[in-house]
Amino acid sequence: QGLSPDQIAKHRELKISTVYSHLSDGIEAGLLDVKNVLELEDGDFNAIISTIESLGEKADSLKVVFHALDEAYDYGVIRCVMASVH
Repeated sequence: QGLSPDQIAKHRELKISTVYSHLSDGIEAGLLDVKNVLELEDGDFNAIISTIESLGEKADSLKVVFHALDEAYDYGVIRCVMASVH
């Protein structure tokens, strides 16, 4: 319906982390396009992808990716981007 993750959380009275978890499931299943779900500039999206790729197997941990990105992005955003490449 074109709502942002924050708007969905408020409308559904859910935690934002729950919304991102459901969105990442939809992205991983191929039901959603990550670029339509997240409000990320291409440069930010590419920075996250590049970091995930450079970390290799270590990127299986959200915490490792979060810290490698200097904590600049929410865990939910990282989870969604990771879902798009797995």
